[in-house]
Amino acid sequence: MVSLGAVETEIRQIIQRDEAHDDVRLVAVNLPDEKKGEKVVLLIEALANLTPDLLRNLLVESGLQPLMLPAKIFTVDEVPVLGSGKTDYPAAKILAETAVS
Repeated sequence: MVSLGAVETEIRQIIQRDEAHDDVRLVAVNLPDEKKGEKVVLLIEALANLTPDLLRNLLVESGLQPLMLPAKIFTVDEVPVLGSGKTDYPAAKILAETAVS
C-alpha cells in the first residue's frame, strides 16, 4: 500500500516543476485490482500541454517510484470538491470507477 496523499504531493511537485502550473487539481484514489489487490488511479483536470500519456512519461522520467506510479491516468473536466473546497474523495472514487470500466 502507498499513501495516496504522498502520491498526489509527488505528482503535483513534478508537474509544477516541469510545467510551472501553480494550482494543479488532481486526486489519487485506489481501486481493486485482480492481480495486485489494488491500483492507484489518478484523476487530473485537463492541462493545456499535458495529456495522460505525456504525464505518465514525465512521471517515469522524473524518477517517481514505481509503486507511486498510477496504473491509469484520466483527465476530467473537474476534480470533485466539497462545499468547503476540499477534495470529495468518495465522488472521485466513483468517477474513477466509471472511467476505468
